[in-house]
Formats: sequence, structure tokens, C-alpha cells
Amino acid sequence: MTVGLEHLLLGLLTANDDWRLRKAMNALGLSDRRVRKLLHGRNAPAPGDVVSESTEVGELMGLPETMLGREIPVTSQVFSVTRQAREASPGNPRDPLEVRPYLRAVVAEPEGPVAEVLGLLEVDRAALLELLQP
Repeated sequence: MTVGLEHLLLGLLTANDDWRLRKAMNALGLSDRRVRKLLHGRNAPAPGDVVSESTEVGELMGLPETMLGREIPVTSQVFSVTRQAREASPGNPRDPLEVRPYLRAVVAEPEGPVAEVLGLLEVDRAALLELLQP
């Protein structure tokens, strides 16, 4: 199965439920309409899937043009972050701004599965951290 970069980021940066996925993607600057479209009828990526970045989110994430449309294998390691998300984000924050500190902390980690995938995608980490400022 080929999935979009959006779904890889959803799996990486948030707990595995639609409410948190939506809030996290709002925090990244995507509209509810766009997020609903992404989530409707789609499965999160699983180990062995291939991720193909979309132009829209690739540009949002600051990916170089040469990266857009590139297929990236998904490893099981990147999905260990879902557990970390549940541990690091207790309760139910109702405002996207409350989700940003968690996302920012995960993106800022110098090592680990998120750092590995962001590096593989050549995401501009500084730009993403700036985007996640409260």
C-alpha cells in the first residue's frame, strides 16, 4: 500500500486516534477540511508500506522539490512513537495549541525514530519547530 506523507506524520507525531490526529494536523497548519479528507476511509501506514509524499504537505514541511513524490519504506521502529505519544500527552487537550508543545518536543529530539524519518525525508527541522511555536 502507498500512503501519503501526511499519514506518516500522523503516525509519527500523534497518538493513534482521530481526535488527536486532527488536532495535531491543525497545529501543523492544515485545515479541518483537509484533515477530514486525509483521515476519511484511509488506514494509517503500517510496517512494509511505502510512503509517497504529496506535494501539498511536502511543501508545507519544507521538503526540497527533489523529494516530492519519492517513495520511502516504512519501518516498524517509527511506530513506537504512538506509545510515547500516549505517555507524553496525558488527558485530552481540547485546543490545537495544547498539542503543539508535545509535537515540538518530539520533533526536537535529536535521536530516535522521528529524528530518523525526518532526516530521511530531509525535513527542515528548524522550520518545523518554528511552525510549532505556541
